[in-house]
Amino acid sequence: MNRIIEHRSDGLTFHHQAVSQVEQDGRQIVEQSMGGVVQDSLNELGVRQAANGSNPLQSVMGSLGGLQQALQTEWNNQEQDFQQFGRDVCQRVTALEQQRRDLVKALP
Repeated sequence: MNRIIEHRSDGLTFHHQAVSQVEQDGRQIVEQSMGGVVQDSLNELGVRQAANGSNPLQSVMGSLGGLQQALQTEWNNQEQDFQQFGRDVCQRVTALEQQRRDLVKALP
């Protein structure tokens, strides 16, 4: 948020070009984090299944469908939040632009 809307002594500055960069950075962080979680989960499942005498690969593959669905659901939830944030920022910028126009019109 601070990379998109900067607080200055004379008001707020909107950095529209930073929106796409923040989205890309957020996507990369989520992908990296989820990759680590998936790897740790797969390792743990493999160890548990091997200890039970089961086929660890078969068990892991069976569990991936549920994990994939959970990841997709979380991704969709975060995407909706980000889109709402974008709409909020655009509304704020539009209001600020209108205020600027009104001030310019009021000047002699």
